[in-house]
Amino acid sequence: MGTNVQKKLFTPVQIGPITLKHRVVMPPMSRLRAQPGTGIPSDLQLEYYTQRASDGGLIVTEATAIAASARGYYHAPGLHADDHVAAWKRITDAVHAKGAYFFTQLWHAGRTTHVSITGSQPVTASVDPAYWADPSIVVDTPDGFRQTSPHRALETAEIAGVLEQYRAAAQNAKKAGFDGVELMAANGHLMDQFLQDNTNKRTDQYGGTVENAARRALPSASSHWRSQTRPERLRFPCRRAQAGRPRCSAENLKARRAGSATCACSAARRARRERPVPIPLPRNRFGLTACRRGERPAYPVRCS
Repeated sequence: MGTNVQKKLFTPVQIGPITLKHRVVMPPMSRLRAQPGTGIPSDLQLEYYTQRASDGGLIVTEATAIAASARGYYHAPGLHADDHVAAWKRITDAVHAKGAYFFTQLWHAGRTTHVSITGSQPVTASVDPAYWADPSIVVDTPDGFRQTSPHRALETAEIAGVLEQYRAAAQNAKKAGFDGVELMAANGHLMDQFLQDNTNKRTDQYGGTVENAARRALPSASSHWRSQTRPERLRFPCRRAQAGRPRCSAENLKARRAGSATCACSAARRARRERPVPIPLPRNRFGLTACRRGERPAYPVRCS
């Protein structure tokens, strides 16, 4: 690593109202160490995140379910009940005590789950029987790793309810002491299933071209965060953050509010674009500050 790169790596960077002392950020990594079944963060997670906190640094949690029906793994954490909030609060307190910032990644697995985890039939953009028949796609269940359960397509009227689950989880993140949120929209999970044309065959306003899906779904989701007053960040995570300082017009941000977005550029879990096209993510319109995209995007992303 060159000297100039080393110098920049350990210089401050501004993310909305937050100033990081360095640019080494710990990204979401699925550790599956929550209490089995309940998704309540465990003592092991407390130790794990506290060990990795650094003064002026940023940690983003592993994928954290917004509802019981959104869970994808038996040992994954949640943020949809009071017990989750209380357990996360002691972790955020410990991370803050070391001078670090802490964001949580809000997540809905969509079809990538099993009925023994969700308690109800998994949902997605469009039905694909080949998906649950694929023996290579397995999830963590009470009985070990098993193939996913048969899923169903969300009714148009149900999508508002899913967005409300995201809003409620963001509120719980605030109660738990998180400094921001990141929205999982990659790796073949629910939002990725809506953005990929081989998994989204809908004919309503959430289907059609990816441009239409992005313009309709993303503002609807981000509007819940724009109404908040604490720093929160909306990101569609992949692997590599864009260089440079995030920017956003002031009128789209409340006081002390951070926001960012990335593309859903994963080809994981059979979710991919058959016809690669640019995805428009107008940051200023959504009240977001940056785009983060993968090393090998399945399709280009244009952030204006």
